Amino acid sequence: MRSYTKYSRANSTGVCTNIRDTIFSYIYVDDTAEKIIEDEHMQRLRYVKQLAFAYLVYPGANHTRFEHSLGTYHVTKTIMQNIGAMEINEVAYVGLLHDIGHAAFSHISDFALERYLKKTHEEIGEEIISSSCIKDILSDAGLSFKKFVKYFKGAGPGALVTGALGSDRIDYLIRDSYYTGVAYGAIDYNRLINKIALSLGVPALYKQAITSAESLLIARYLMFSSVYYHHTVAIAGGMYGKALSNAIEHGAVEPKLLSSYNDWELVSILSSEKSSKEIMQRILSRRLFKRVYDGEIPDGLSVSDLEGALGKAGFAEDDYIIDNPSFKIKDYDLPVIADEGKHIGMLSESSPLIRTLASAMNNTNRLLIACDVRNVSKAKRVISKELRT
Repeated sequence: MRSYTKYSRANSTGVCTNIRDTIFSYIYVDDTAEKIIEDEHMQRLRYVKQLAFAYLVYPGANHTRFEHSLGTYHVTKTIMQNIGAMEINEVAYVGLLHDIGHAAFSHISDFALERYLKKTHEEIGEEIISSSCIKDILSDAGLSFKKFVKYFKGAGPGALVTGALGSDRIDYLIRDSYYTGVAYGAIDYNRLINKIALSLGVPALYKQAITSAESLLIARYLMFSSVYYHHTVAIAGGMYGKALSNAIEHGAVEPKLLSSYNDWELVSILSSEKSSKEIMQRILSRRLFKRVYDGEIPDGLSVSDLEGALGKAGFAEDDYIIDNPSFKIKDYDLPVIADEGKHIGMLSESSPLIRTLASAMNNTNRLLIACDVRNVSKAKRVISKELRT
């Protein structure tokens, strides 16, 4: 933090730290936020890529969870100030800390946390905060840690970070769009953050901003289909999953340490461990598997059926990947209110477009299969038989 400059700005906390940000120009953090940022657990996020291996497709996508956390803090605080709500700082710090439990390479490591630890990155984040100096920093600032944890879990105004139109989603759509160089993440940001309210203690949207909410869901849909689930990004992620699982099974990676590693540290381990070395080196040199099939998975056919067929044909587990991602979204709805604050219904009831997009995402059942280019023809014959194509 020594490279940041102090900026005198009149507010309730006095002197702020001025951080130059690509998306929001300047992000002002108070003394408590600065202490949190300087903690080693936050600093680790400087070396955890926001979009994992998406840079193999979009060369500019090298931004980090650290930047995104700062952006989420900024958006959260702006929304809270616009609302004129109490407890601005508590909720803003939730925005700052919401990703602190992410493992190296972000979301594509979530499967390992869930499989081996039976925990989400949010649950691990809460554990990190509770057992580190961050808890003392919050307490020293006179904040209720119990209330902070409640908000961290998404309750009450905490949903301003994690909810349908939350600051987390607003920042990552704008930021990811910018760094990947695609136009799909464009949303009506200024109108949206000025038309979010708290109604009966939970986030709500003024009816005038329904179109702004639609722009966010459209952006989310397009970013998922074109960036987050781009077939090459998915293939690299699937190969990484194989490498990580192998290293864990062979004792080279301890699952409980996953959220203490940064990307560099985990790459170093996976690149030296015999069971994961070849796959990791292929990813780093972009010698990725090639598509065998990319489409809908037929009813009545399971991933295990396909794995069994490939196994009978002589394919080892590390010779292919099968990805069957879920696009299902449940967190797209929130109350809509009139100017006087009267509750007039839910967003999904007021917007046919949002209902259509949510239905389209929830009914998508994609199947992606890939293997080494030398075995694509053989794999296609096996898969075609199973798919009856």
